[in-house]
Amino acid sequence: MGFEYLAGGCDATTDPGNFSIWWFEQREPEKTSLPERVAGFCISLKLFEASVTLIPSNMSAKNSPGRVEAFSDGVLAIVITLLVLEIKVPHLYDPLSQQEAGRALQVLFPKFASFILSFAYVAVFWVNHHHFFHWIEHATPGLIWLNNLLLLFLCFIPFPTAFVGDYPANPIGLVLFAMALMGAGLVFTLMWHHAYRWKLIDPSMPERVAKQAVSRGLIGPPLYAIAAMSAFAMPWITWLIFCMVPAYFFFHSIRTLTSMRGIDAL
Repeated sequence: MGFEYLAGGCDATTDPGNFSIWWFEQREPEKTSLPERVAGFCISLKLFEASVTLIPSNMSAKNSPGRVEAFSDGVLAIVITLLVLEIKVPHLYDPLSQQEAGRALQVLFPKFASFILSFAYVAVFWVNHHHFFHWIEHATPGLIWLNNLLLLFLCFIPFPTAFVGDYPANPIGLVLFAMALMGAGLVFTLMWHHAYRWKLIDPSMPERVAKQAVSRGLIGPPLYAIAAMSAFAMPWITWLIFCMVPAYFFFHSIRTLTSMRGIDAL
């Protein structure tokens, strides 16, 4: 893949270090004035500084989705790290007591369960997010802000995760977890709808696959709403939904990756 150097609106496909040679080769040395020599040196220096950032020649720095995806990857990596930080090593009065260690780990079981569940959700969102931007050719301001809103909901997940880990029987924590997932699922569906409406998707992607991705994104939010309402009367239904949804999208993602026919959306 070729690269181009962008410097103050000037493009140079040649190596910036050789630009001065090219500059003077275009002129006879005895006819090259001092201002021209200074200008050639300044342009070479400018291009050399700009060469720190290489941009693929088939991409535009203005509307490339690469920066959006890279920023999102960094944010999601931090979110996943925050999830595990809530699991603290228990204090043992007898460091050699196996019984005490076993009881301490039993107390931490809700934290382990909430961590694994949240990790599964963030991982599925990340996989689908990656596949989504694989097909996106341009990133409009609307898509960028929708992506920021998606990250807002995903960044909130560590809080209900810690809440549920400390108070697994409290319905408020379950409702907060369900609302965060519902918000993220709705926004991700809006991202698909926005990309489809404004023709941001690679034309090589079949239209029916894009429509299926939009419609499939409507599966999760109603289930999360049911989970939130069930948390007060039948919390076991809430937990069942929490476990079923990521399992469904996980296996569907595996099937999609195998067949290369489309992309999931939570």
